[in-house]
Amino acid sequence: MPAISSTVEPVSGGWGRAARLAVGLAALCAMGFVSAACERAGDTPAIVKVGVIAPFEGLGRQLGYAILPIIKGELAVANRERPLGHFRVALVALNDDHDPGEAAAQARVLARDPDVQVVIGVWSDETARSAVPILAAAGVPTLLTVPSDGLGPTTISLCPAPDQVAAEIFRRLGNPGTGHVVVTGPDTALRRALLKSDPGLASVSDLAPFPCAATGTADCLVIHTGDAASAAEALRRWRTSNWNGAFLGGPDIARPWFSGQAGRVAEGTRAVVCGNLGPLLPGQDASSQNAEELAGAATRSVLAVLGRAIRDAGDPTRRSIADALASSASRPDLAWIEVRDGRWVPLHE
Repeated sequence: MPAISSTVEPVSGGWGRAARLAVGLAALCAMGFVSAACERAGDTPAIVKVGVIAPFEGLGRQLGYAILPIIKGELAVANRERPLGHFRVALVALNDDHDPGEAAAQARVLARDPDVQVVIGVWSDETARSAVPILAAAGVPTLLTVPSDGLGPTTISLCPAPDQVAAEIFRRLGNPGTGHVVVTGPDTALRRALLKSDPGLASVSDLAPFPCAATGTADCLVIHTGDAASAAEALRRWRTSNWNGAFLGGPDIARPWFSGQAGRVAEGTRAVVCGNLGPLLPGQDASSQNAEELAGAATRSVLAVLGRAIRDAGDPTRRSIADALASSASRPDLAWIEVRDGRWVPLHE
């Protein structure tokens, strides 16, 4: 399924305009986006599209369908309570399969649509590296939910910078000594930040048969800088080689499918995630709850900058929204979660 789209295209011109207007308003009424317009059909709202790039199929669909109701709910409240005045917000949600190539393709779709004024997403380092340059080149303001380096003037992240994530990992480790820590995984922003912070860290491919060979020890600690699927595969293989060291990673491994793919060996894995974790809801997985909280925060931030752009510039444009986004105050934080009994739970100090 390539897209989940709730949009109304602008209409113009005579009788055809009236007919298309009626269809458009009926669609909006059915979606609950413009209740006031349903009451006064002649009062046509101006539509601003918000794009979302996330996985809605494949392995990552659990993530996509955790965040989608949160985003839709925030937009529905805004459309009902009218903080944007005459403007209403429509959602264009596109599936990237958690795949860099598909994320790039969907970024091009959103960049070509002049009514898409701002984008929320994406949800991994690799998809961000493929999608963000395309959105930035088109001047589309983007609010990321993962740590990323090289952010341009039209892109901000709800996560701390990768060097801050690396510093938090080292703080949590309590400086165990370079000779006992191994970095593995793809060349992500987190991996570069870790090796820059401590160039003496050992590194090994996550396809290696044993993780500690480069350290000369048998009980090294492994930091995986890739995604949940590759981390789970490496962890399973290394546990069968009788390695029993600690295993941890960044936000990309903190996905609900990690423990399902790693099985029992996932127990005790720790991950640092963006944001502050509230109390865990009954039956909830902390990684899913964290994604939902990020999605809500991102949507509220988008609505706030839309309001600021409308007040400052009248009609919101990509440029005015980017300016408002760049000036918005953001104090991103970090928290830790751990796999216990097959699911992620908060790990408190």
